[in-house]
Amino acid sequence: TVAVAENLFNAKFFVFQHKKSTAHRIVRALGAVTLPRAMKQNVYMVSGVSDFPPVGKDLRRVKPEFGTEAVVPQTLYSQYNFPSTIDGKGCSQGVAEFGAGQDFSASDLSQFASQCNVSIPALDQSHIVNPLPPSGVEGTLDIQYVASTGTGATNWYWTEQNWLYDFATSFFQATNKPEVVSISYGWSELQQCQLTNECSILGVDSEQYVARTNVEFQKIGLNGVSLLCASGDSGANGRSDPTCTTPKLLPSYPAASPYITAVGATQLNTGCSALSNGPPVCNTGSYSCCASGEEQAVSYSEAQFASGGGFSNYAAQPSYQQAAVSAYLSSGVELPPSS
Repeated sequence: TVAVAENLFNAKFFVFQHKKSTAHRIVRALGAVTLPRAMKQNVYMVSGVSDFPPVGKDLRRVKPEFGTEAVVPQTLYSQYNFPSTIDGKGCSQGVAEFGAGQDFSASDLSQFASQCNVSIPALDQSHIVNPLPPSGVEGTLDIQYVASTGTGATNWYWTEQNWLYDFATSFFQATNKPEVVSISYGWSELQQCQLTNECSILGVDSEQYVARTNVEFQKIGLNGVSLLCASGDSGANGRSDPTCTTPKLLPSYPAASPYITAVGATQLNTGCSALSNGPPVCNTGSYSCCASGEEQAVSYSEAQFASGGGFSNYAAQPSYQQAAVSAYLSSGVELPPSS
């Protein structure tokens, strides 16, 4: 209860409302927060007490301009040779979103399923965790494509009002949770503490914040859950260094975590083969739906953004990556001198 928390932290808690999102309210302590001295040796950091969710940073991908060729779920089925008998029944999957205004539109999800001719049952209310309206375009897009590629699986939509450590701890502690989670967010691993004042309140720097969050990701993995994350959308120097002035690569986090599978963005080259017998959406608009084509890493010339990359500045290289990294570094690729 609030009374117990106030007694434990020797603080007074209040309800705060975001001035731009009146539906978004949280409970936080105002002023100094303390812990009993006897607990000091057992506490690494405390979050969700006096820190506030990040505001003002766009952690999502840039929005490329519309082209003349479209990718629909059937494009992915064809490109990756999905078996026609694929059925995710008995499995569960979901997306993780962060902050207010990242809810999804149930009506848009239903319309997407109809227009793309895929079966996407309405999400069970118990699988929509901590919804923070209003709905957002990209959050809706996330669940549309996760649900349409993992057909038959139980779908989840998980929203965290704070950042990664809070998500990881609440997710790990949850009794029920999806087996696969897709995350489309990230920020420079070196600059986690620039997102909010959370680190100063917690008494940690970016390296400590990342290290502690990585422990939580590891615990989630030991529970049998797979976490996947977009590698970034602004090249290997990331969105925090758009002019590439830093003489080292700046990988995005959580993609840089050794306990998460980072996934880079790709594109189909121009002139992809047309999709025959496409869903209704392919018969509208001024574009054609692709069936398949030569897959390439995204480029600024085609997609108006580049995927992320680089090596973690904090986590040691996992042994299973040594062969792949050695081959990459000996391939003649040019890297900044400090990388």
